[in-house]
Amino acid sequence: MKTTWLGIYDRGNIANERVHFRALADIDLQFCAIVDTQYQTVQGLIEVNNKNCFWFSPYPVKAGQNVVVYTRAGVPNFETRADGSMFHFFFRGLGQPLYQPVHRCAVLLEINSWITTAWGS
Repeated sequence: MKTTWLGIYDRGNIANERVHFRALADIDLQFCAIVDTQYQTVQGLIEVNNKNCFWFSPYPVKAGQNVVVYTRAGVPNFETRADGSMFHFFFRGLGQPLYQPVHRCAVLLEINSWITTAWGS
């Protein structure tokens, strides 16, 4: 993986709920997706039925930079903090929190290739 998870923050608070990860190498986010699912609290296993998916558009991120994805609506942007760290902000546009139950989790996927069907197939 060319990224590392930093966490899910403000679970259940639609105004601030977000996932946060950092690039460990230069990446293009079009090769990343976040799948929302849940894990079984007894066995600690990830369930195979995902709930939502957020697949990024082409967007370059340098090693060491941060990516924050809010659940709510907003306008994508970026900022450089006083300490020099760079943050890239994205918004899913949803009206309800995704991670309110503690057992809900996010899976960050690195996608190296894909194939799709033609529309209407």
